[in-house]
Amino acid sequence: MRVLIVENEIYLAQSIASKLSEFGYSCEIATHIFEALRDDKYDVVLLSTSFGANEFYKVIQNHKNSIIILLISYISSDTVLNPIKAGVSDYIQKPFMIEELVRKIKFFESFKRYETLNETYRIMLESAMLSYKPSNLDLKKIKLPLIISSSKIQISDGFVFAYAQDSGLNCKIVDAKTLFDIKALLPNSFIYVRNIDEEDTLEEKRALIDKKISKWSQKINNVLGIKLADVEQILKMLFEELLAGEDGAEDPNSANYKYKEYEALTGIVESGGGGIHDFSRQAMDVASYTTPYLKRIALIDKIRVTRALVGFSRIHPVNNMDLEGFVSIKAKSTNWYPAYEVRGEGIFIEFDDDAIQKWIKQNPEIVARANIIKHNYAETTIGKNNPRPITPKLIMLH
Repeated sequence: MRVLIVENEIYLAQSIASKLSEFGYSCEIATHIFEALRDDKYDVVLLSTSFGANEFYKVIQNHKNSIIILLISYISSDTVLNPIKAGVSDYIQKPFMIEELVRKIKFFESFKRYETLNETYRIMLESAMLSYKPSNLDLKKIKLPLIISSSKIQISDGFVFAYAQDSGLNCKIVDAKTLFDIKALLPNSFIYVRNIDEEDTLEEKRALIDKKISKWSQKINNVLGIKLADVEQILKMLFEELLAGEDGAEDPNSANYKYKEYEALTGIVESGGGGIHDFSRQAMDVASYTTPYLKRIALIDKIRVTRALVGFSRIHPVNNMDLEGFVSIKAKSTNWYPAYEVRGEGIFIEFDDDAIQKWIKQNPEIVARANIIKHNYAETTIGKNNPRPITPKLIMLH
């Protein structure tokens, strides 16, 4: 994560940069306003109010999409209230503990991530419901309670979504199999009880998601400007988590599990150690390495990995428990799998996706090469049973 420190007290700026680097942040220092007005993009901007108001407001405008935290000497309308109205995220008063600053940064990191997810949900929901929205009904004449009978659950969902939008009421969605206390319903709300009748099978849901996910991802990409691959990854992670919950067990290889692991390895979230300290991480200074395309390096002093044997395949390899040919080793009457633990250490390396994408654009021939490899792989026996995306990024990393 890139941090720009805009502070004319050079020793203070260097001290902040040094301490933040210990938490895995890559810091740059600007001691003059003009240095902070470059086109470079930063995740976080630490802005001192010791500059003139007319000057530091230019920095706020220039980095309006970043997390901006003011470094202030005293609290007043000029140092706090007015800058926050102008787009600043928060402030911290000098002198301060570096842990408090890191806490604020991580809070707004999480806030931005969930803000993106919420907007993703909204666009996905509107896109999914649009084709099922009733066109010949006067929703204002609808009186509750109401029973909806339809050939598809999506039609009922589309009606309820349209009714909630038109009426301005909040909708509480509950499953027919789930108990819900009617007294807990908030004012100006109504309950939508889904799946009173039999619902779609898990296979039908997966088929529908696979059919729609590219279309949803493209719409979200157009509105938010997020990379298409990242949008698809988020949506697949969300749907896989939902389907895994319905299937009765969470797949340990799911994207959601991997993302939680990623948060621990990168230091995005603090990971508490077990009783014998299962995990320990030290952030390294990535700037001290000359290897290109690196974003983050961490020394993993201690780590515990648990692997469970859930089943096997005979002729063709499979990478999903739901695929044909997978044989489970667990009897239906048991609730455990055989597993083993490995304790060790290692190095975590994260690559800079922006730099890699720039490299791909500068070398269009690599795209053609990736397409050839992708085609050849798809024609093999393994490729036909285990399709996987082969991209220029994959080739470059290998």
